[in-house]
Amino acid sequence: MRGKILRLWWSLFVCIPLLVVWFGGFVLAEYRGCSFDFCGELFPRIAQTVLSGLPFAILLLFTKHKLKTDHGEVWMDVLGAGTGVITLMTCLWGYYYYDAISRIGGGPNIGLGILMLFSPFGYVVAMYVGFYLVKTARQLFSHGAKTYQ
Repeated sequence: MRGKILRLWWSLFVCIPLLVVWFGGFVLAEYRGCSFDFCGELFPRIAQTVLSGLPFAILLLFTKHKLKTDHGEVWMDVLGAGTGVITLMTCLWGYYYYDAISRIGGGPNIGLGILMLFSPFGYVVAMYVGFYLVKTARQLFSHGAKTYQ
């Protein structure tokens, strides 16, 4: 099971940034009727790719550490951490593209840019919240199952 979880995080570490930043930018350009220039905004796209891949790199290191130190069904807790990260990432990038679509004639949203810049800190918080929610629920249900048997 350990190898499957690590492969899952590696695949998400590679696929999610490409899907969210590059394919999302392509779909947005097509929606607006513009041409998508891969090299036109290369450095901002690379920064966005790194920022969207960073939580999965942190999650990969966290998973390796937890699988080495803890025993038992820690994989469920780690999947809870991943769910927290993916949920927050979906909300932030969804709002990012919603703002880009709804503000076609307006200026840039500076607040959203700052929020996206500091989003890796929120991803770490979401990772820990998801991890401890699943861990606590698993402990409560396993303790309750032993109590009532």
